[in-house]
Amino acid sequence: MDPVTIGSHYAQSGIDNFTARTLVAPSANVNGLVIRTCQLAGANGNVRLHTGKVGPKDRDYGDRTITTILTVNGGSSLTTVVMPYELQIPAGYGLWSGNDQQSTGNVFLTYDLL
Repeated sequence: MDPVTIGSHYAQSGIDNFTARTLVAPSANVNGLVIRTCQLAGANGNVRLHTGKVGPKDRDYGDRTITTILTVNGGSSLTTVVMPYELQIPAGYGLWSGNDQQSTGNVFLTYDLL
């Protein structure tokens, strides 16, 4: 297994009950970014990592026009998922955490701006 370089930037978000949190604003992503590492942990429902020019809003869990990069369904116990590869995000796109139920969890990621 080859080593993975962590990103020079770190973002973390706690998630609870129908909330959306901005991890990287689209205005901060001028030339694109690369997610180097990402872990989602959730319990009692889905925790998601989203991207796009606009992100989800609180209680906007039914909007299927928001791109989901990674999701974890924690069910009734804490479950964790790790992104298995790096992912390049286009310039002008942001990153958001969100959930679609009364779930709780966290998103942890490292990234580099291009």
